[in-house]
Amino acid sequence: MNKTDLSGVITLLFCALPFMGCSQSEQDKSTNMQSTAMSGVVVDGYLARSIVYVDSNNNSKLEPWEARALTDNDGYFSTAKDGTNYCAATATEAQKVHCLNSFVNAGNKVIIRTHAGYDIDTSTAFVGGMSRQVTIAADGSMSSAVISPITTLLSFMTEAQQNNFATALGVSGVDMLNKDFLNFSDTSLGTSREKLLAVAWQSHRLVDIISSQFNAQFTQFGDNEDLPQETSRYAYDALASALATGQNSVTNNMTLNVDLQQMMVNMEQVLKQDMSDHDVSTTTSMPSTVAVALANHGNEVVNLITGLFNQTTTETQTHARGRALEVVVSKIRENVNDTSIDEAVALAGNTAFLSAMENGFVDVESVKDAVSNGMNTSDSAAISTMVANNTLSGLALIPTNLSGKKLIGTNKAGSKDKGGAVFYFQGASNASSGDLVLCLRYDAAANNEKDTLGAHLKGQWSRLNDYTLLLNITVSTLTKSTLLKSKSFDATTGNRTFVFDYEDKSGEWISNSDFVSLSASETVPGNDAACKDVVPEPL
Repeated sequence: MNKTDLSGVITLLFCALPFMGCSQSEQDKSTNMQSTAMSGVVVDGYLARSIVYVDSNNNSKLEPWEARALTDNDGYFSTAKDGTNYCAATATEAQKVHCLNSFVNAGNKVIIRTHAGYDIDTSTAFVGGMSRQVTIAADGSMSSAVISPITTLLSFMTEAQQNNFATALGVSGVDMLNKDFLNFSDTSLGTSREKLLAVAWQSHRLVDIISSQFNAQFTQFGDNEDLPQETSRYAYDALASALATGQNSVTNNMTLNVDLQQMMVNMEQVLKQDMSDHDVSTTTSMPSTVAVALANHGNEVVNLITGLFNQTTTETQTHARGRALEVVVSKIRENVNDTSIDEAVALAGNTAFLSAMENGFVDVESVKDAVSNGMNTSDSAAISTMVANNTLSGLALIPTNLSGKKLIGTNKAGSKDKGGAVFYFQGASNASSGDLVLCLRYDAAANNEKDTLGAHLKGQWSRLNDYTLLLNITVSTLTKSTLLKSKSFDATTGNRTFVFDYEDKSGEWISNSDFVSLSASETVPGNDAACKDVVPEPL
């Protein structure tokens, strides 16, 4: 494809994740079906811009006809944390993207799944998906649903297995398992909160590191339209089976006790059978050395989490522990043989480290990169200094008033995939959200069909926190969520470094001009040709 031929390019550009906004098919409606607004919250940490969809055929894949929505900045869908009804007739177009409305038979059970999103506490991408089985009432209504790692496990269990699991955790029943363990205003959780936190975070972090390696080995997932986007569904299924059938599968009411190597064997068998059922061939197997390393690190993570939550934790302490765990898990995810993983595990259990991580603006990714093999993980002063050096500073703040401003940036030199972009921010003065125009150039190292000299995209921006913006970018009826996070600003040079998450890659970009107001004679580009004239050459 020629770079100047933009037909279909942008759909390819953002094809790494399912799109939002396709119209729901009318083909499955009947006289017994009625429209149901399905509301809830997605929580591991709270996940903003996670795709939530009704998996009508239970294949863990978002189909064009299936109802879907995006979670809001707090992780909610259909009904906001403050009670705003995103499905109301009076809802704005920006609000309606958070409405999950589906036609289902009253009394039926349906599976609601999530995919991807951004953890609002760490401003990092969430890896994998989760699910919740819900029942539609006779009047067509549905109670607000929490979707979490624990509800995902339950969706793969029978009712009897769910009850046994609740007993193993020492909680009052399955209803307790379905609660939002991060809702610190819910006093009904009592002493069960730490148990739920421990098991939820053990579960998804095991699924995260295991499915990430399976994704790398079995690349058909994400490339073949007959298969799920990634393999976390199989990891959750295998973990749920191990917990449901194993003896003493939960110890101390909060520690998962699972043979992880056998779990991965079972996962691979089911995964390959699914591939075979869809006529997708493979000669790949998970290398035994990788499986052993995953099992060892997985057990380390489980024991670490138990140690972090074997006592009552405050809300601030809980979020700090979440950031510390992300440092560990992201290292394992990126390289299971990273020689500094043991140091990261040791740090995550260090009191000084956990205290330093209570700062909500710690840059988790930078801390992860700063953890090195052989570092002294018991030097409290050095640890505190290291975290402080990787905490976002006041200079990196995104301006309060973005209306009428633009940001010009390119990938940092040396990036494998190269890009250039101009972001045009619109909206009311000092608003926390508004409209967006994005002029984007992209040169993919591996796929020339995704290359473009300049594409005109429209969407919305929303401020997640003082350093992070969430972007909804629309192409025709398709919407893709991305993230822009400011990392640093050099007052001497005027350069701003930021992370722009695009094409399923989170890379560092640099702007030599920072956020600047448009000149009186400057207009916002309105088409591809105009974008081509303003977008910078990649470095």
